[in-house]
Amino acid sequence: MATTIKSAVITVCLFVAAVGLYRYTQTLQERQNPVETVSKIYTALDFYGKNYDKTGFLQHTIKADTASYDDGSGIAHFTNPIITTYRIGKDKYIEKWTMSGKQGQVRDGDFALMESDVVLKPLFKGAAITKAQSQRVHYNFKSNLVTSPDLTILYGTGWINSGTDFTIDLNKDISTYKGNVNATYYPAQHSDN
Repeated sequence: MATTIKSAVITVCLFVAAVGLYRYTQTLQERQNPVETVSKIYTALDFYGKNYDKTGFLQHTIKADTASYDDGSGIAHFTNPIITTYRIGKDKYIEKWTMSGKQGQVRDGDFALMESDVVLKPLFKGAAITKAQSQRVHYNFKSNLVTSPDLTILYGTGWINSGTDFTIDLNKDISTYKGNVNATYYPAQHSDN
């Protein structure tokens, strides 16, 4: 009888070990064959989109020749995009800024990255600058900062500034350069009346 009990105990131990080994090999196989996730890509021609904040205020519009949205990354790619940003200025009027380029990427509510012949312009009177140009610009929608590591040229009434490592804070209308700064100021035209 002692032999039968020993055989039963050995059988149970071997069964438990076999189940444990089977489970272990299944987890190894799952790690070696990860599930592939396929993201959906949506494409549109002559795209026009609007972005509103939680209160219903229009924050951004984007117009582009082509748009493709990758559902997996949440990033949209654009050809010839024009982004218009709306903000309430110091005098409580809506101020509009446009940014255009040949290529662009946008993550909704997060950032826009514009490339190739990027131009930033105010569409309201009284702006500190009349135009900014660069080859690559990153626009952070949350902080309202526009930055570029490349040569960026700012145009204003009677002046031109240029440099690299550029930042403009659209909330405060303050721009800074950290490298290769060059400034040109033109004398004011006075009439002799």
